[in-house]
Amino acid sequence: MNDLRITRASRLGTDRQFQIYVVIEGSGSLQPRGGVEIELAPGDTWLVPAATGYHDVAPSGDELGLLQLVAIP
Repeated sequence: MNDLRITRASRLGTDRQFQIYVVIEGSGSLQPRGGVEIELAPGDTWLVPAATGYHDVAPSGDELGLLQLVAIP
C-alpha cells in the first residue's frame, strides 16, 4: 500500500500487476492507455487492470492524494 501525492500530470505503470486507487484527497483524472479520461473525486475507487500497462493521472488543483494498492506476489 502506497500513499501517493500527485502534484502534476504523471504517467504511472502497472508493472504487470493490477492497481487499485482510492482518492483520499483532492480531485483529478485518470486516463488508461488508449482509454477514456475518468474524473476522480474523494472516495472514488478505481481498478486498473495489469494489462493496461501505463495510465496517466493528473490533479485538478494543487494536489491529488491517492492510496495505491497492489497485489503482493
